[in-house]
Amino acid sequence: MEDFSGENLTLRELLGIQASVRAELRARNLIRGNNAPIGDIAEYLVLKARGGALEDNSAKSHDIVDSSGVKIQVKARAMKKNSQKFSAFRSFDFDIAIFIVFDPDTYELTWAREVAPAELKESSNWQTHTNSFTVTGSKVQKLGRDITEEIAGVYESL
Repeated sequence: MEDFSGENLTLRELLGIQASVRAELRARNLIRGNNAPIGDIAEYLVLKARGGALEDNSAKSHDIVDSSGVKIQVKARAMKKNSQKFSAFRSFDFDIAIFIVFDPDTYELTWAREVAPAELKESSNWQTHTNSFTVTGSKVQKLGRDITEEIAGVYESL
């Protein structure tokens, strides 16, 4: 793949490219909506790795039910520094959480971890103003078990 430089493109042209990329990702069934695609792509990677079915976008507390009935919550971020937070948890009504981190400049898979809800809740911080729990990448990276190879294998096959 050639290096792409958009320095000579207008903002409108850059946004047009972004819209085209999202349309192609939707056509390939890799994303479901118009939000930043990283979350949908992470869900797709976990679905391909574990099997099962995606829940509706409106489902609370989990994203996937695998082929054995395990409820999986998927969280993803593109981050350089593990001090950044993942999106908030308002419920721990799932069997496992899978966290996937990508490099924000290259979208290479950096790491992936599987964490039990009890361990996750214990390591999270309560946020009164949002009525939710948050956790940073640096905390998650020390929890659960490393599944980077499993997720990377799926990612490389796409």
